[in-house]
Amino acid sequence: MLKEIIAQEISRGGPITFARYMELCLYHPRYGYYMAPQPRRGKGGDYYTSPTVSPLFGQMVARQLFQMGRWIGGEFQVVEVGGGEGYLAEDILGYLREREPGFYRRLIYLSVEVNPFMVALQRDRLKGFEGKVSWPRWEELEGIRGCILSNELLDSLPVHRVRAERGLKEIYIGLKDGEFFELLGEPSEEVEEYFRWLGLLPPEGCEAEAGLSALRWLKEAAERLSEGFIVIIDYGHRAETLLSELYPRGTLLAYRGHRTHTDFYSEPGLDDLTAHVNFTAIIRKAEELGLRVLGLTTQGRFLQALGIFEGLEGEGKLRERLQAKRLILPGGMGDTFKVLVLSKGTEAVELQGLR
Repeated sequence: MLKEIIAQEISRGGPITFARYMELCLYHPRYGYYMAPQPRRGKGGDYYTSPTVSPLFGQMVARQLFQMGRWIGGEFQVVEVGGGEGYLAEDILGYLREREPGFYRRLIYLSVEVNPFMVALQRDRLKGFEGKVSWPRWEELEGIRGCILSNELLDSLPVHRVRAERGLKEIYIGLKDGEFFELLGEPSEEVEEYFRWLGLLPPEGCEAEAGLSALRWLKEAAERLSEGFIVIIDYGHRAETLLSELYPRGTLLAYRGHRTHTDFYSEPGLDDLTAHVNFTAIIRKAEELGLRVLGLTTQGRFLQALGIFEGLEGEGKLRERLQAKRLILPGGMGDTFKVLVLSKGTEAVELQGLR
C-alpha cells in the first residue's frame, strides 16, 4: 500500500528527493516503519539497540544524569526523544529510584514518542513510576531545564543522497512501469549550501548523505532547552571519514531481521533505513547555535568512564559482564557508537563520562 502512495506522489509531481522517500518509508502515519504497532528492536525485531542489549547501558546513563543534576538546581527534566518501547526510561528511572533517591524525587521524565502504539507500551512498562513520566509532544516543550536525551534518533531521520559526478548531483527517485528508480539531478539549494558550509565533498564517483533533518532537530532542541545538556548517542563518524573512499556508496543501509541490505525500493515501509551521523556537521551547527561542546567520545569509553564493570566480579555476574563487553568492545557498539554532549547556560563542566 505504501508503495502505491509513494508512486502516486511521484506520478502527480515528478521525481522526489530521497529524503522525502525516506520520510514516507519511516514516518507515514499508517504504513511507516516507525509507526508500526509491533516493536522493531531486540531479539525478535530487526536490530539491537544498547538498551535492548543490557540494562547496564541505562544505568550508566543514569549515573551521568545524576552528575548533571549537581549543576541544575530544583526540578530536573529528562526529555528522551524517540524512546520506542521504553527500555531506556525504565532502566534510568529504576536505577535512580534505588541508588539516588534524592535526585529521583526532583526528577521529571518526559518521553517524546511519535508512535501511539509505542506510547501505549511505554505507559504499561513504566506504570511502576506513576507520577514521574509524561508523554508530551515535541512541539509543546519549551524552557527545559535538565537534559535532552536521544539514543539512536538522528540516524533514523531522513537524509538527502548525493553523488560526486563532474560536480555535485543529487539522487532523486522516479517511477517507471510501476517501479522506483534512481536518477541524478541538480542538487536542491539547501543540499548545495550544506556541502559548501561543510567545506567538503565526497570523492569523484562516490556517494554520501546530507543529514539536514538532524541539523533542524538540533536547532529545535537548542531552542527548547533553557538550561542544561543535550546528549546524543548514535553511530557515525566525523566528516572526513564519512566523505571518503571508505564509504564509496555512502552509509545508508536497510535493516530487516538483523540483516542489512541495499534494496531500498522493493518493499517500502518494511525495512529500517538508517545512515551514519555526521558528527562534524552536528558539532559545527551546535557551535553556531551557541551551545557549548563538552566532548565527543566513543560509547565504550563513555560507559567505562562511568564504571560499567563496577560490581560485576564473581561467577554469578558472568552474563552481565558479557553484556557489558558487548556494549564497549571495539569493532562493534563500543566504537561505532559515539556520545556527544552539549550544554547551554552552564559552565564548562567536567563530566565523568567524558573523562
